[in-house]
Amino acid sequence: MKRAAIIAFLITLVFLVWCIGWMIKNKKLTFTKVVVSFILANSAMWVWCSYYLAWCGREEIADSLSKTVIAELIGVVLTYSLKEGVANMAKYNCWPNTKKESQITKKEKNDKS
Repeated sequence: MKRAAIIAFLITLVFLVWCIGWMIKNKKLTFTKVVVSFILANSAMWVWCSYYLAWCGREEIADSLSKTVIAELIGVVLTYSLKEGVANMAKYNCWPNTKKESQITKKEKNDKS
């Protein structure tokens, strides 16, 4: 079973490196994405460790560890999703109290005429 834990760790590490490489290639890498990716990969490894503990006969520890890890995982993903949702709304929506650049330039052109 020790070999299975090592394999799970390596799969998670390869996935994390692939994700960061993909973000660098597509120029979408930000510090927040690196931190969230690390926390997701770390949480996945802890879930695998809890399965290992359960297999070894330590169900009490595995149960509490799984609950803690899942709560951390949901908290991080939910917080990041809300942050990105608000950022995208601010970036792509035209709010009533703001004007688009095209509206500003048209008005300035009309004022100069």
